[in-house]
Amino acid sequence: MTISGTEPSLAPTQLPSGSTPTAPAPPARGLSAGVKAAIAVAIVAVVVFAVLAAGLVPGVSLFSKSGSAGTSVSSSSSALAAAGPVAAAHGAGALVLAVGASTTFSFPFGSEAGNTSCPVTGGIASNFTVGAATGNYSSGEATVWIFLYSNSSAVTLSAIAVVGSSSYFLGTVTGASCVGSLSLTPIPAGYVDSARAAKSADADAGSFLSADSRANVVYALLDNGTAGPEWYVVYTNCSYNVTTAEFTGGDHGNLFAGVVNASTGDLITGGASMGNLNCSSLSVTNVTGSQPYALGMYEISSNNVGATYYTDLGLSPTAGLSTNLFGFVLRNSVAVVQAPAAVPLACAYGAAPGSCVAGTGWYAVLVAVNGTVVGTYGNSTPGWGNLAPHSTNITITSGLTLVIVSNTQYAGNAYTLTAFGTGTSSVSGSANL
Repeated sequence: MTISGTEPSLAPTQLPSGSTPTAPAPPARGLSAGVKAAIAVAIVAVVVFAVLAAGLVPGVSLFSKSGSAGTSVSSSSSALAAAGPVAAAHGAGALVLAVGASTTFSFPFGSEAGNTSCPVTGGIASNFTVGAATGNYSSGEATVWIFLYSNSSAVTLSAIAVVGSSSYFLGTVTGASCVGSLSLTPIPAGYVDSARAAKSADADAGSFLSADSRANVVYALLDNGTAGPEWYVVYTNCSYNVTTAEFTGGDHGNLFAGVVNASTGDLITGGASMGNLNCSSLSVTNVTGSQPYALGMYEISSNNVGATYYTDLGLSPTAGLSTNLFGFVLRNSVAVVQAPAAVPLACAYGAAPGSCVAGTGWYAVLVAVNGTVVGTYGNSTPGWGNLAPHSTNITITSGLTLVIVSNTQYAGNAYTLTAFGTGTSSVSGSANL
């Protein structure tokens, strides 16, 4: 995974996303666009936190191997009560992000050094260890909370950690080049706390809660500037092994993701993906160079409109992965390669995915958050096309969805989609459909 040495990294913990048939409707048990956004948020956080946990980012020493253990849990409201005086004392500004985490393993926690371009000032002087969570993971309580504050006048971003009732000022980065690109919106007052959000999510989390007595948890509160403040509630049985610097849990992991209106406490959307998450696809293979890249893929839903079948995949890419670096191969249950089909002219940049109908075989469609086509992969000589005008490639992000369009049902029939490098870079990743 490539992380620029000039970007500030204040994520301080490790953790185990119309009216006509122009856009196919998801099946009843499929995950909605909101849930896919929650999954994207969670997986990005998981990968970045884990890289920092491994101490593999040049110039950043976030975690130490020593310190006293703490196993207390707290809700966001309790943790914020502890963080508030510390934020005020440092002139930290407005709250822009709250992230709570509970993990099934303990992990060390230490100071952050930053880098020469974006040094961290005023950080903690001693280290500690966050203990493993022991149960009741859907309570809205977390073993560690991280709060980010933005001071627009001073152009600073500050981070505070809270474990139990103890708060730790993690430091500040300063300057538009270090914090300006984050575009975080201050969270307005009057939002519900994490305990309320978790209770609201219970309505759709039943299958996950029944299957997993223990899980790794992320509660994240943010305001995207359009819909108002929202809680993202994410549970997964995938875990992170700090010794091997790999995610573990197999290729049939479970995940629940829900989005809660933080102003009203109402559940916006939620869903469980049981047995569809490839935990190992999140492994951190390289964080200092450009090779290799990994593309984590997990099935979200499948359905059909007439003779055209759609299989939606969520994406978890290594930072910097772009379409000019890789392609796809699809094999059936006995490993026979399936020939890509021609991409129809109507399946063009900016079109609705419903314009992408099946030919003989399959092709892949990249769909943006706004539900329009931003790229396709297919044709007799397989390659990427239908990109934005004057563009030669597109960077893959977890906000995109990959839709496999085919003339037969692949999902549930042991087909496998695999990414491969097309140049000097190694690219890996697969999804069992």
